Amino acid sequence: MAEKIDSEWRARVFAALSDPTRLRIVELLAEQNEMSGSEIADKLGISLALYCHHSKLLNEVGLVKKRKEGQTKYSSLDREVLSSCFNSLMTKEGVRS
Repeated sequence: MAEKIDSEWRARVFAALSDPTRLRIVELLAEQNEMSGSEIADKLGISLALYCHHSKLLNEVGLVKKRKEGQTKYSSLDREVLSSCFNSLMTKEGVRS
């Protein structure tokens, strides 16, 4: 049962990354330690509302962590989650290098 839950979680992570805008958000956060939502939206040339929509999904699967300071929300990449998800592909039986 744990393997099924793990597979379902990884599928959700990869589904989140399959959207070009969400992938670009993750790439931006991989380059920076932390960015505000408005900074990310500005760099991507999208509205803050659209950023919030994509950010919510990334947060739900655990890829993005949020921190609030005053009125500003900051996002950062949870590198452990991303690493764990990709490493799970490389450690399955028959896939080891």
